[in-house]
Amino acid sequence: MATALVDTLTRLHALILEERECAKRLDTDGLTRCAEEKGRLLALVPAEAPLAPELKGLAEAIRRENRRNAYLFWSGLGWVREIMGFFNQQAATPGYGRQGGALRYGAGGRLLNGKV
Repeated sequence: MATALVDTLTRLHALILEERECAKRLDTDGLTRCAEEKGRLLALVPAEAPLAPELKGLAEAIRRENRRNAYLFWSGLGWVREIMGFFNQQAATPGYGRQGGALRYGAGGRLLNGKV
């Protein structure tokens, strides 16, 4: 069991590093594959079993690298939201209604709907 756990944790660590490289390359197929394999590997790791002292360092490295990936994805999502908000503000140009008053269109103006 201990050898299988070491192999599983070692592969999980390598997979987390591979996941980060896929994210940097914007390789969505690779990210999907990594997420599926991570799910399979995590199912093999006992949730409450005490770790041997020699595995604690590996488990800590996995936790640290996984948190780095989580921060990368979280900050990337924030940047995308910020950019989308910027384009939504820039894209909607005012128009004029029947009474001559200015009208504001909703988000998703010409830049986002492909009519530029």
